[in-house]
Amino acid sequence: MEQKKKSVITLVPSMDHGLSVHIITDYSISTKKKRLRSFTKLYLRLGRLVVWMPLFQGAKLLPMFRAMLITLIIYPRFLELKVPGRSRFILITLLRSFTKVNVRKYMKMPLTELLTILDMSLAKSYMSCPGGRLRIRFFPKYHDMLSELHINFMTLMLSYKKLFPYSAKD
Repeated sequence: MEQKKKSVITLVPSMDHGLSVHIITDYSISTKKKRLRSFTKLYLRLGRLVVWMPLFQGAKLLPMFRAMLITLIIYPRFLELKVPGRSRFILITLLRSFTKVNVRKYMKMPLTELLTILDMSLAKSYMSCPGGRLRIRFFPKYHDMLSELHINFMTLMLSYKKLFPYSAKD
């Protein structure tokens, strides 16, 4: 007989300006007194925006968390670029070269320092977001994660504009 239980681990508690990290885990407890633990979701709250990543079976949590943090740190810089919207080849080449240059300096930093950098960048980038939930899937290549974040963020912003066409943010 197996029982499934759900547990939430809070890595960074909720602060005034809204950065918090939660890891959702599922526990399967069998009668053999063997506890099987698997991570299912990773949530990161940035102000009114919640970014979550589904974790697949057997994945290592810390490398996925690092990839999520680095992608969220470099995304505001990517938005500042003048991206030509016509050619898909140019966009993919730009994404690859941008991530190659920008990811390198964050790879060796400890997770606490990455959280601090993300926390400092909140005021100028993610705090102006209207809010919602963004899903990012884990990819081994950072440019794939950045492109998925970009597509999901732009979709969220477009749906917000459709819901509230006369908002003060226009």
